[in-house]
Amino acid sequence: MNPLLALAAIQSVGAIVSNLTAPPAPPFAHSAGAPPPAGPLAARKRPRTHFDELLRAEMAGQAAGKLPLRFSQDASQKMGERGIRLTEAQFEKLLGAVEEAAAKGSQRSLILMEGLAFVVDVQNRTVVDLADRNRLGDLASMRIDSVVEAKS
Repeated sequence: MNPLLALAAIQSVGAIVSNLTAPPAPPFAHSAGAPPPAGPLAARKRPRTHFDELLRAEMAGQAAGKLPLRFSQDASQKMGERGIRLTEAQFEKLLGAVEEAAAKGSQRSLILMEGLAFVVDVQNRTVVDLADRNRLGDLASMRIDSVVEAKS
């Protein structure tokens, strides 16, 4: 084979390989002062709330112990039957007591607040039951591992 022909073949194969391994060029190149191109092929800005950003924010909230407090259906029903409505300040006190129980490693805590007793699954941040503070016998089977009094 002719050495010049072999060299040309090697160079063209090398060019093909480098084109295949090089990162793709952007579809449109525009100058820094010009507005970005419009149309269906134009690069679009991603919305600010992507799944990965939401996940990071949620994980940061979990790490900081700032998960929301939920009420189970049974607890919500009991509150409705008794006409109990928590104010924002009471809810914050209850949430603070749950965070205190979580900091101590509790899994299921009895939280005493203003004449009420809330049974909270601390890991899931869910109020699972409630009773009057004077009738704690109703909660005897709840397997509670800590008691916290909600403070102002």
